[in-house]
Amino acid sequence: MTIDSGKEHVPYSKLICIFRSKGGAKVKTAQSQVLKGHCLCGACKFELAGPHNWVGNCYCESCRRATASPMTTWIGNPNGNWRFWGIQPKTYRSSDHAERGFCPDCGSQLYYKSERYPNEVHFYAALLEDPAKISPSSEYHSEERINWPGIAVHES
Repeated sequence: MTIDSGKEHVPYSKLICIFRSKGGAKVKTAQSQVLKGHCLCGACKFELAGPHNWVGNCYCESCRRATASPMTTWIGNPNGNWRFWGIQPKTYRSSDHAERGFCPDCGSQLYYKSERYPNEVHFYAALLEDPAKISPSSEYHSEERINWPGIAVHES
């Protein structure tokens, strides 16, 4: 899989940030909106072109530990419908089948990529410039949800 920058093909497997100075890469667009996001310091930026595969909350231990929060909200976006620009994210192999990308300057988590889902990358919804533009419609690994006292748990 490659990202088409108009002048060069960048291998998807390297998850290289495409710099605007290298030809102004374009994300393939669909009839849906383009969502923009960035890390805490703003050095790593991304765009997601819709339609997105899904938007959902994950309660798994791995995501909780990666984000230091009780859950995280993901946007599953098809390969070819997203791009990075700014500085190149660093990667961390978080399991035998997955890696997580983060900003090398501020440490913000940016994405999750798994061999189990080879045709998409999962982006953190909280990093969007306007997170209210999306809404989670599914939950994953709810059996791993933290059951803190005083927080109502609603069974599906």
